[in-house]
Amino acid sequence: MSILKDSLPALVPQHFSDKKRYYDFSTYLKRRFGCKVYKVVIDAGFTCPNRDGFVAKGGCIYCNANGSGSGKRKTSVREQVLQGIDFVKKRYKAKKIMVYFQAFTNTYAPVDELEKIYKEALCHPDIVSIAIGTRPDCIDRTKLEMINQFVSDYEVWMEYGLESSHDRTLTLINRMDTLAQFEKAVKLTRDYDMKICTHLIMGLPYETYADMMLTVDRVARLDLNGIKIHNLYIENNTSLKKFYDDYGFELLSKEAYVNIVCDSLEKLSDQMVIERLNGDPVKQHTYLPDWSLDKQGILMDIDKELERRNTFQGQKYKATNT
Repeated sequence: MSILKDSLPALVPQHFSDKKRYYDFSTYLKRRFGCKVYKVVIDAGFTCPNRDGFVAKGGCIYCNANGSGSGKRKTSVREQVLQGIDFVKKRYKAKKIMVYFQAFTNTYAPVDELEKIYKEALCHPDIVSIAIGTRPDCIDRTKLEMINQFVSDYEVWMEYGLESSHDRTLTLINRMDTLAQFEKAVKLTRDYDMKICTHLIMGLPYETYADMMLTVDRVARLDLNGIKIHNLYIENNTSLKKFYDDYGFELLSKEAYVNIVCDSLEKLSDQMVIERLNGDPVKQHTYLPDWSLDKQGILMDIDKELERRNTFQGQKYKATNT
């Protein structure tokens, strides 16, 4: 399918891809580094403060045993990086690499231990960027000062999970952090030359459309560098499955999710990089909804809906922030 930007020559921002009505991550990275950049995902063996009892136990109710990661901890960080680079070079002819610390909370350790782990990961000359996924209540100035040493040689992305801006939802899903902690983490990180990305989940239990749009509005006002928007799906062997079976809540339809994403994109700055627009479920682990497995179909439907509306990312951004 071709998304014809020529139909909106004076409106669609020129830094978007010719095929998208939003600022996708692949386009950003290609323009930033002059070639396609491939991610190598790392599991450094961390846990989370809502798993080990520091603030709660059990972790986020939607999280699997791997903490939304790949469960690669059987090998060292360096081995994971080198194996990952070897794979993407052979399969995709990759030239540049982003190292992504994904599983669990990747700043949840003493600063000296974190420094050692990050340095171990930066072990190949083709690495140009490092992304660190973490919780906003697990960052402080001491850790940011340490991470800041890498910005002269690498583009550094701090990824703060927010999921929802409503504290009642964050308690319900057992994140046990708050919007205020997220805003504090963003404010601290702005003192350094790092990029900031956040994660949102659409369709969390009992949230209304208005709740989700308020979260988007709050994030839009912060002018972050990037965002990942995920559809809620339920995996087997998670607390969320038991919660759904015991109490029930309305899951979004594919059509509803697509409309929520498009409404969200219109509200976000056209400078914000859209890193993801759907989740990454594994078929054999997924309970509901079935449509969440159609990753490419979801993206195609988002493209079609934006085209149908004759709209694009950022069209309503100024109205959102006045």
